Amino acid sequence: MAQLIAGYSISTHQTVLIPDGGSTTYFTQGEFEPETAELDAFVARGIAIGRTSLVELVGDAPSLDGVRLADGRFLAIAAVFTAPRTRLSMPLAAMLKCVHENGPTRPYVKID
Repeated sequence: MAQLIAGYSISTHQTVLIPDGGSTTYFTQGEFEPETAELDAFVARGIAIGRTSLVELVGDAPSLDGVRLADGRFLAIAAVFTAPRTRLSMPLAAMLKCVHENGPTRPYVKID
């Protein structure tokens, strides 16, 4: 069983790709609720929606035994998928007066 943690607005697209490896749950984390077309795709692919937040990954890294939910439940799982948010790690781009734009995973330096 695999879980996907909603990290940004296009995470629903990733979710539809995962079920080929087994059962899948999309956890909204209270951030990104699927729209009607996305819900239809989830139903077609057998994807469950979890609206209780994940609060802990359980297991000794690099293995994973499961996840703990905010309501105390434990789910045994094999994998968790998510995408990190982009973060500019140093002020060099700002010092060079580069233009920043917001992308699906947060800010990036605009180029031509």
